[in-house]
Amino acid sequence: MSLYKIGEVSTICSISIKTLRYYEQLGLIKPIKVDIYSGYRYYDESNIEIIYKIQLLKELGFSLQEIKEFDEESFEEKIIDINKQMEKLKTNLNLITSLKNMKGEKIMKPFINDELAIGKWSYDCSAISKDAYIKGDIYHDEDVLMQELYFLANGKGYWIFDRWSKGVLYHFSGTTYKYEIEDDKLFVEVTNEDGEYEITLIFNKVDNKEYKIEEIEKTDNTDLEFVLDEKALGSFVAIDYISIENKENYVPSKKDNLFLKSLTLTSNGECFKEYSNGRIDKIKWTKDYILSTSLSSNYIIKDIDNERYLIMDWKSGDYVYGGKVYGCYVFKLVK
Repeated sequence: MSLYKIGEVSTICSISIKTLRYYEQLGLIKPIKVDIYSGYRYYDESNIEIIYKIQLLKELGFSLQEIKEFDEESFEEKIIDINKQMEKLKTNLNLITSLKNMKGEKIMKPFINDELAIGKWSYDCSAISKDAYIKGDIYHDEDVLMQELYFLANGKGYWIFDRWSKGVLYHFSGTTYKYEIEDDKLFVEVTNEDGEYEITLIFNKVDNKEYKIEEIEKTDNTDLEFVLDEKALGSFVAIDYISIENKENYVPSKKDNLFLKSLTLTSNGECFKEYSNGRIDKIKWTKDYILSTSLSSNYIIKDIDNERYLIMDWKSGDYVYGGKVYGCYVFKLVK
């Protein structure tokens, strides 16, 4: 069993010796050993784990007295309750979005089935219009987000689409994409957030299968053995969101109102991911990767001007359904 002096624990946990002594006075931590002759205090991995949890709970707004009386079972129940509330809010948000007006006309309309649409479609090419496509004026765009497009049964939506009905895809932004099918070709008229027409995407029919969402979600191998990365230990607060191209050459900056709030990585492979809405996910991590239930997000550690940053790939729906990673979250170590 490895033992650490108080100065070493201070460095590992990025916390002052004075604070560590104060935690001991409050009964929050207790050295595993105290030398009766020198008075030196020694700590083990379990002590460090407790310190990380104290730091996390402080970040969440708990007082030291509340932390002292902390009941982990009730905390787990609170997480479950918050997740239920989030699901309810998400349902309400989708309903409100469906009832939005667009140019004075309600977009909430009864579902009309389209058997020709149901199934999987694969991106073929782009054109400024269907007429341009017919004339052969086309181009291929590898950066098109929708390389594959699925029409689920009963108008069910997924990813960037709330739902669909015959002739139209309802985008989550409140705009609509009109479509038509001709000779196993799908023509989708893409609009911007203001509802203005931009481009036509052409897709080829792959099959007529009635897919379920879990069948089209991309997953990663998350069954990875835990390997300790001491540079990644501690509590990190989210400060920035950058494009994937700027990951290796990151220059510190700051953005407000980020979706993610913090990450805390512990020495036993646990990771606590906090969101701006208060939700907390308890997941896992290993060297180079933050692991959720089905996704593994690569991270790198950068030390810049005596500050430590963790830069993590952000795998959103664009990755799960489109196979693309566009950005990274930047976290700064809390000292």
